[in-house]
Amino acid sequence: MSPSNLSQMTFDDLQQIIAQIVDERIEQYLASSPLKQPPIKETLSSISQHRWTPPPDAPTVVEMLRSDRER
Repeated sequence: MSPSNLSQMTFDDLQQIIAQIVDERIEQYLASSPLKQPPIKETLSSISQHRWTPPPDAPTVVEMLRSDRER
């Protein structure tokens, strides 16, 4: 058991107490605020719906870079 007086604690005792308090607070936070993430299927569907494909006659990235270098 660790000493109850702060001045009698070793560095390791203090680290253990701090780690325990941090762990408790993280658990409390996670329990009180569940993650509000959409389901994976919904996310993938949104990605598919918002995907953009350039038109066939659009320049490629390499062509755009070459054009910029030539300026």
